[in-house]
Amino acid sequence: HICLKLRNFNLKALIYVFENQSWEKVCCSILKTPGTRLVSYQSSGFSKVFLNFFPTAMDAKIHPMPDVILTVGELFTRHLLNHGNFAIPVKTFAALRFSYPTDGVRYSVLKPNPKLLKKILYAFPVQVDQYAVTLADLVKVFAHTPIIVHLKFHPVVKKSKIKGVHTLPSNFNVVDRVDMNSLSDNYDCVLFNDNSIGLESLFMGVQSYQYDATKRFDDDRFFYFDLSDTRLDFDGLVRL
Repeated sequence: HICLKLRNFNLKALIYVFENQSWEKVCCSILKTPGTRLVSYQSSGFSKVFLNFFPTAMDAKIHPMPDVILTVGELFTRHLLNHGNFAIPVKTFAALRFSYPTDGVRYSVLKPNPKLLKKILYAFPVQVDQYAVTLADLVKVFAHTPIIVHLKFHPVVKKSKIKGVHTLPSNFNVVDRVDMNSLSDNYDCVLFNDNSIGLESLFMGVQSYQYDATKRFDDDRFFYFDLSDTRLDFDGLVRL
């Protein structure tokens, strides 16, 4: 309905966020005309779990697509082209989502805090079915220890849907907000899976580790990253 209204304005261009959702295909089908350029911008991170980012060969043939997809960086461009099928150009553009300082063409990376704070943060993904298993592992390792554990749930996940959250040990706390500017003053490291905070924490000088409690899917967010081993299993959690 909205796209039909937009068509009446004879748009020269439409720029929208690329996630390859159904509504995007409807939009492209209605608004794709010789006089309108459709530009799709990939702004959020993703793993292979999000299959919508990786169209099949059949998808590329039959589904309406924009004229071009712009990505936040070269690695995302490579990842999309290596694992998806696109009959349109996929080009590297720029990361507009974050406002962290840069030193020209790269984000600046702050120096780590040398102090031991005995405090960690776990940032959860949107997949609520993983929460109970991950929480159980964290409790097994850190319950009633001197280490303070902060839990940051995904904004779209309701706390009432999470099993075990009402019986957490006293050194566990649920936080609604994380101040990224003071991250290194608050945490020794960040644990996460399938969200963008792991990359952001590296900008702020805080080591991050990807923890996959279920081991069912490849939810790696550090593809093509070879500076350190970011994967952490249960034994690694114990050694941490």
